Amino acid sequence: MRVVVVGAGQVGHTVVKSLAETHECTVIDIDQARLEAVSHAYDVRIAHGSGTWRETLLEAGVADAELVLACTSRDEVNLVTAMLSRRLSSARTVVRATGTDYLEAWRAGDLDVDLLVSTAFETASAVARVLHVPGARHVDFFAGGEVVVLGVDIHEAGPPRFAGRRLRDAGLPEASRVVAVVREGKWIRPTAHEVARPGDWVIVMASLAAARAWSRLVTGADPVDDVALFGAGRMGTAIARVLLDKGVSVRLIEPDAARSSAAAAALDRARVFHATGLDPAFLRRERVSAAGFGEVGPFGSYAPLGHLSKAILTALMLLGRIEIVPLAVLLRRSYWHA
Repeated sequence: MRVVVVGAGQVGHTVVKSLAETHECTVIDIDQARLEAVSHAYDVRIAHGSGTWRETLLEAGVADAELVLACTSRDEVNLVTAMLSRRLSSARTVVRATGTDYLEAWRAGDLDVDLLVSTAFETASAVARVLHVPGARHVDFFAGGEVVVLGVDIHEAGPPRFAGRRLRDAGLPEASRVVAVVREGKWIRPTAHEVARPGDWVIVMASLAAARAWSRLVTGADPVDDVALFGAGRMGTAIARVLLDKGVSVRLIEPDAARSSAAAAALDRARVFHATGLDPAFLRRERVSAAGFGEVGPFGSYAPLGHLSKAILTALMLLGRIEIVPLAVLLRRSYWHA
C-alpha cells in the first residue's frame, strides 16, 4: 500500500515505524531535521514542506496514494491536509486531533475525512473503561457498551473462592463466559474443570453488569463513581466530559483562574475548583481522599511524608524532570552514609 504520512513528530514517527516494513511510505514535514532522522531510521521517501501545500502533496505522490495520515500536532493543519488530499486523490484519509473540538462535526458528516482520531478522547475513554471495571488489565466495549471483553490477572492474594478453584466451582457471574486462560505465555482453551492459578491472565466476555461482578470476584474492587481530576487542560477536560457522560461524579481542580472558569462553563455537571492539588487544607475540606481515585493522588501516595516534602515531590513529578524512585533513593539518609 502507498501511504503518505504528514508530520514526522513523535506520533508520525511511531506510525512510520509500524508501516515502513510492509508498505511504501512517504513522509512530509516542514522540519528538515525530522525528515532526515526518519529517513535514516526507515526506508521511506521524504518531502520537505507543509501538508497544506498542494505542491508538496503532489511531490509526495498523493495522487497515487491509497492512504493519507495527517499526524501533525496542529488539528487545523491535519484537517486541511486531509481535505486537500481528498481533492487530489482517491486516498482514504485519517486525521489526528489532539482535542475533541472536531469530533461532533466529523460524526455528523460535516468534515470530509474518513476517520478522525482524537488522542484526548481515546485517553479519556481508556480511563473510563478502567473505572467501570477496576482491576482489569484490559477492557474493550462492543455493541454500544452492552458487551465487554476484559482481561483480569489472577493474583496470589486474590479472593480464595476464585484463585485455585475449578471454574465450575468458582461462582462465576451470570451472563459471562471465560474465553481463554493465558498461562506462561500460552493460550489455554478453558473447560469447566480448569483451575485458575496465580499468575494466569483470564479473558472473559460478559455483559457490563457481569464485567463489574468479575472485577469484584477477582480483585474485590467496586466500580468507581466519584473521581477527582487535577488539571483542567485539554486532556483533563476531555476525561471529565467522558466520565460525566457515563454517570461518574467529577471534581475538577485547576490552579489557573482562566482555565477553571472555562472548565466550569463547559462542564455544567462537574464541580470545578480554582485551587491547587498541593493544598492539604483544601484536599481535607473537600474530602478528595473520599473520591474513588483519591488515594492514587500525590497526597495519598506520599502519606508518610510531611506537607513540604509532599509538595516538593509532587511538583517534581508534574514537571516530569526527575524520576520519583531515584529521587526517593537520593533523599534517603542511608544512601549518603553508605
